[in-house]
Amino acid sequence: MPTVGWIQQTAWDRYSDAFPFQHDWKPEPIRCPLCNRSFLERAALSTHLGVDHPLKLPMLRIGGQVGFSAFLVREETALNDSEVFSATECRLSTNGGAGIVVAPNQLAQRLLAAGNAHHRVLLRNDREIDGRKAETELEIRVAIPDPKVLEQIDAAFLKGLAVEHPTIADVDHFLQAVPHDPVASDYSGALADYVVGIIIKEQDRAAGAVASFDVFKDKLGSARRVLTDFKSPLSQAVLAAIDINLNHFNPAAQTTVAPLQAAHRFFASFSVSDAKPEAVAQVDTKQAVVPACPIDKVTNAILEALAEFPRVPGLDRSEAGLPGLEGVPISEYDLAKINALKAGAAVLLGKKDSALHDLRLIQHDYHFGGWANTQLENLSQS
Repeated sequence: MPTVGWIQQTAWDRYSDAFPFQHDWKPEPIRCPLCNRSFLERAALSTHLGVDHPLKLPMLRIGGQVGFSAFLVREETALNDSEVFSATECRLSTNGGAGIVVAPNQLAQRLLAAGNAHHRVLLRNDREIDGRKAETELEIRVAIPDPKVLEQIDAAFLKGLAVEHPTIADVDHFLQAVPHDPVASDYSGALADYVVGIIIKEQDRAAGAVASFDVFKDKLGSARRVLTDFKSPLSQAVLAAIDINLNHFNPAAQTTVAPLQAAHRFFASFSVSDAKPEAVAQVDTKQAVVPACPIDKVTNAILEALAEFPRVPGLDRSEAGLPGLEGVPISEYDLAKINALKAGAAVLLGKKDSALHDLRLIQHDYHFGGWANTQLENLSQS
């Protein structure tokens, strides 16, 4: 007597024989809409889209600022030079108001029309293929000072702080004399920070310096972060002086103060390892359109030595620094510049012993090390 299992097996075999195509059936492959790959399951396609075709995060550029979080705009030209990347939708809220939807390419116009204000922007990138979304939330503060207010601040600075020996009391008087404009306060504060920084750098107790020497770097750094957003002749002069102090050399420094221009060009030339700094033409400080901003004693000594290059004072001395700076605190940035000055002069004048001494002092320096090592190799073969 046949068993039940035997009867079912026979029935299934007969069904398979009658419809063989059912036995080998496979699902229709799903092609990725973004490339040539295919997948048998939608889950696999979704994973592929997320891994191999990640959704781009929306991004905003305003002038030279590019980012995903916060912007501070102090110039109208920056807003005119802005663009949104990888965004299908933009929602804008101004001064805490309700959010409104604007076209991404109309965002800059909306910001300009609102004037000085605080904005929150939500950028969204939607992909219909798989329903994924990417969002970026931004804060934008537009604080564009009145040019006339900035001129008043510049005038107060030149009158009260562009002096031979500024003091902390002078800085306080300057901050009291400038217009109390909340939009321009960052500018006047940055100028004040610069002067406080050089007073601290000199460690002149009579001028009111009480902070430790290294604090000057923080003061100059905070001033620099603000002044890079302004293009007035005074702000550019102060910025050029800060960059000389912190060894940020720019051969195209935008300043009308000739000694600072010369210093930037000269020290930037050391970035080429095989360069041989040539004599820098003497400059006339009277040609400056803006009175030179106050500088510390060491920076002044470096600028004076540079004006006489390659006749650098104290070239044959093994002591650190320049003549006249005995007992004056010298930062690691200034010491590197002084040694580079002396090494460059010694190389040009053919004073091998002095050159070897000063080159070894800067052979590991970030800015001057490449040039110094090349010169050391050249001298070792001569």
